[in-house]
Amino acid sequence: MALKIKNGKVINIAPPRNLTKKQLKKIEDTPINKRLIKSATSRKYNIVSA
Repeated sequence: MALKIKNGKVINIAPPRNLTKKQLKKIEDTPINKRLIKSATSRKYNIVSA
């Protein structure tokens, strides 16, 4: 899972379907920071491009 900002809100994105077994294993073994995900998805961001 990845996070992406869309229209000023953070959304979850599923991983691509065409991953190798090694890439899939790496994603599965990565620890999940639920506090960070909850914090990121609960607020609205103002995107400013420079």
